[in-house]
Amino acid sequence: WAGPGEATTAACQTVAQALPRLVGAEVDRLWVLAFSLVDPDAVDVQHDVRLGCKRLRYLLDGFGPCLSVKPRRLLKPLRRCQRLLGELHDGEGQSLGLVELLSAHGKRLRRIMREAMDTDAATGRLAEIAHQAARACHDLPAEGLALYLAELASRRDVLRGELAELW
Repeated sequence: WAGPGEATTAACQTVAQALPRLVGAEVDRLWVLAFSLVDPDAVDVQHDVRLGCKRLRYLLDGFGPCLSVKPRRLLKPLRRCQRLLGELHDGEGQSLGLVELLSAHGKRLRRIMREAMDTDAATGRLAEIAHQAARACHDLPAEGLALYLAELASRRDVLRGELAELW
């Protein structure tokens, strides 16, 4: 196997010889991205880390038998990381959709909920703020949506904690 930029010669490396370098490069790329995970607003980085986990996992799944050390202990955390990042991504999308849906119920409710989402008090206080905002707009169906938004914010905080613990 000849890697990128390597000349093809009669003495090409085997997959088993080239694989540690390929795995090392993927791990290094993922490790650099992972340092940006501490920023909860780095949604693009979270997506890139998820894709990096997927690339590394597929590489290890496909070529793991060629390695002298079996990668089983690394595959489980990679799957877990992908799952956590996927849930964070889905929750972010749902939250933005709910904010847009809630905005149809009045500018005042939208402003209050956007301010609540932008603060890191989005766990304990957000449910209270959502309740007050919906009452102020006299819109109880919106209150239910706002409370669901608060639950999503709480779930995202839990997922971020699990992700920090995993790394």
